Amino acid sequence: MRRLTAIGTIGAFIILGSVACSDDEGPRREPAVPAAALKQVTLPDQPVALVDVISRQVKSARTLHAHVVISAATSQKEQEKVTAQVRTDAPSPTAQMTIIESDKAKPTTTEAVVTDGVIYTRVDGVEQAPGKPWIRLSRQDLSNPQLGPFARVFSTIYNETEKSLREVSADTGLALVRNGTLTRPVGTDAVNGVQVQHYTGTTKTAAMAAADPSFDQMAKAGLPEVSWQLWVDDKGLPRKFEATLLSPAGVKATHTASYERWGEPVLIKTPPATQVATLSG
Repeated sequence: MRRLTAIGTIGAFIILGSVACSDDEGPRREPAVPAAALKQVTLPDQPVALVDVISRQVKSARTLHAHVVISAATSQKEQEKVTAQVRTDAPSPTAQMTIIESDKAKPTTTEAVVTDGVIYTRVDGVEQAPGKPWIRLSRQDLSNPQLGPFARVFSTIYNETEKSLREVSADTGLALVRNGTLTRPVGTDAVNGVQVQHYTGTTKTAAMAAADPSFDQMAKAGLPEVSWQLWVDDKGLPRKFEATLLSPAGVKATHTASYERWGEPVLIKTPPATQVATLSG
């Protein structure tokens, strides 16, 4: 699976240092705006204009709750499930996530808190250092020359957590739509009892390469495009997104995201400093 769970095996390398943690979500922001309080909007039928409207409404709502399932129909039955509470009204989204990965082995649960570019993460049953199940990572930490060969390991953890954040905050789906083309007329549908407009399209993987290196790898592997569907309510808020990728070997991978409880309260808390290991030079 994508996420590393063996970080505990290199825990002896971690240099314990001071780390600023708190029991709240950091800087106070404006209260969330329930979806019912937002005005209805006119939804464009062209991808770029549609994403512009959605992006504005997502920021206006300020919070959401998300559920994402990523699966590949391989012999290992790989699957990743992410649940999250997210704030969208900051330059960098803030979130608290639970990530469950499963294959033939025992499922692994990872918790992550992301705020102001800093990631706090822990893997169920693993201590990064004695009495410290959490580790704090930032881009500045990763530039520490003392990390040596471990820099790649910590960078992978950071990058994969960031990737999960883009998925739960709808950034990945909206980027696909913005760079895509509709393949059928816009329809109407219902998601969890909410009336929505239903968009269907495809996006060339090469068109996404600059934004996400994984799409460049897909293009080079002979995966030319991603098929997607997007369901948007009359407030301009996405309710569901689904992407499908079919490899030349016939392996099907799907990404399904559900977005709900827009504008409802979220609880995003960094872990206590006494439970956090950090990298320092």
